[in-house]
Amino acid sequence: YIEPLLRAGLKVHTTIPKIYLSKTEIENGKKILLNLGIPENSQVISVAPLSKWKNKEWSHFPEFFEIAVKPGRFFLILGDDFKRAEKFLPEKSYIRSFIKNVSGTLSLRDVFSLLYHSDLLISVDSGIYHAGEALGIPTIVFFGPTVPAFGFSPVKAKVLEVDIPCRPCHLHGGNFCKRGDHACLDSISPDEVLDAVEEMLNR
Repeated sequence: YIEPLLRAGLKVHTTIPKIYLSKTEIENGKKILLNLGIPENSQVISVAPLSKWKNKEWSHFPEFFEIAVKPGRFFLILGDDFKRAEKFLPEKSYIRSFIKNVSGTLSLRDVFSLLYHSDLLISVDSGIYHAGEALGIPTIVFFGPTVPAFGFSPVKAKVLEVDIPCRPCHLHGGNFCKRGDHACLDSISPDEVLDAVEEMLNR
């Protein structure tokens, strides 16, 4: 997107996208967290498990939450479909008490304000991951049927991916796995993701 601007003679000051929030939006993010029952000074991890393209979705989020939840750490589920996001949550009520599904209940700017107050973002390859980077939030992103070389390469995010011969298989991700096993994402284990989380939080 930058090359046409350069060819037009426009000066480009940065190659890193930025999202700016007003003081009101930042304060509103704090209020949303408190209304969700998340105490101040809690560790907040935002999670964006949904994609328009089903092949981009990692199926092990329920197992991941089982091992990642702990007192003082809360997860926000972000996206555009509350009911569909529910399938990524674990069954145990104690674990779920640390997970707040706000998918489809907030404006886009409210989502940005919650990302601003997050210690970390875990996302599939979707728009929310780009928003997290544009807000300067430490980010972990899954790449499965797509690859960073398609032109949506992360700026600073930690990429989780596996090297298998059929990748990439679709420009946007697709909705059907020709192998039938979704190995490009499902071979990434919950333990690997938790290791990445702890690494990013301890930087």
